[in-house]
Amino acid sequence: MFEPQHVSELLRERLRRAAAAARQVTVAGPVLGVAELLSRFGVAQVELRVEALELIGEREHNAQVPDRFVPDRTVNVWRKDYTVAVPFEGDPQIVRALLSSCTHAPTWGVRDAELRATFTTEPQTPPEQLRAKIDARVTDAAEHLAHGRHALAKYRDDLMQVVTSVVAQMGSAHEAGERQREGLGLPIRLAPQPVPSTPAPAQPPVQRVPSAQSEDELDALFERVVAAMREIGHELEAFTGLTTHLQREEHTRDVLIVCLKSAVPECVFTAETLHGQGKNDIHVRHNDRVVGVIELKNWSSEQNFKDGVDQLLSYLTYRDTRAAIVLLIRNERVSTVIAKTKQWLLEHTNCVDQDMPDGLWRSNFHYHATGDPAQPIKLVYLPFTFTTSATGASTTRGLSAGITTQ
Repeated sequence: MFEPQHVSELLRERLRRAAAAARQVTVAGPVLGVAELLSRFGVAQVELRVEALELIGEREHNAQVPDRFVPDRTVNVWRKDYTVAVPFEGDPQIVRALLSSCTHAPTWGVRDAELRATFTTEPQTPPEQLRAKIDARVTDAAEHLAHGRHALAKYRDDLMQVVTSVVAQMGSAHEAGERQREGLGLPIRLAPQPVPSTPAPAQPPVQRVPSAQSEDELDALFERVVAAMREIGHELEAFTGLTTHLQREEHTRDVLIVCLKSAVPECVFTAETLHGQGKNDIHVRHNDRVVGVIELKNWSSEQNFKDGVDQLLSYLTYRDTRAAIVLLIRNERVSTVIAKTKQWLLEHTNCVDQDMPDGLWRSNFHYHATGDPAQPIKLVYLPFTFTTSATGASTTRGLSAGITTQ
């Protein structure tokens, strides 16, 4: 596939700068940090709005051209210039780089959010012939821009992986440093602080969760993980600029893991961990005990959701009693989807609930292990709504593909 070398170099440089900036993200605010980086270094899709082509200027002038009958002599002739403009969507720098390989005359210039070119012709040229030439050049420009979509899509995937992995590495390094300092076993002398003019209110001591040894303590840790995950979900839902780039489940998973490591440092969060009958999306442990298993699913259809529930249950061994399924809903009738999926969870053969659980943004279900009704499983359902209120007939602004229904 055609991919201009200069565009690749431009995107590689942006990726390098994004990785450098990611190393400055503090462990205290990874959600905001990742959102800011993706908004800062992300690139919008490039699209030429051919249907909005318009004439923005014309000029008649006298030009000197070679005489066809006498060598080495020029003659004056009348020419007419037509300047046309085609609006586009996307980064002007990317558009300019893609069009630099478009060598047909006249060449296109980028001004603000428009492509402009000037066509010079004889006044006697039939208008349909001139229009055909203009249309051919516009089509040529559109094809050059279309060829860059593959490179832009790959860049967006690479950007998400670079940002989330670098931020995760920085968080892991911070945690390792904390454990190293604590392992030294040395008293810490704090630098003297200036006495404030008014006494500061006493801060409550930091409560650390002790090493979990019982199921009750593991339940408490799992509840902290779920509560943190719901809070992170609220943060993500507020950043449509970030969630636009989180199209793949693994992208959202990586952001969740980065944030969960800071929110619940007592636990270890790993991705694609082999446990049970497959690789868990997010596997949560404390010391050598399993705290819970989390499965992420993009909403697409009833069968896909039900398969995701069965997939999650297959990851649980006999001693695993805590699990969560996170549904990522985009551009849908959110309330309808949540109501349907809760009903399907209630109708599952492993569900022992009798009533529909309350709550729109979190639901708790009581399940049992497959093949052993005496072994209880706590299943938490968390829907994340990566959409906006622009879902009426009046507008679809902000939604990449309008509204779809299942």
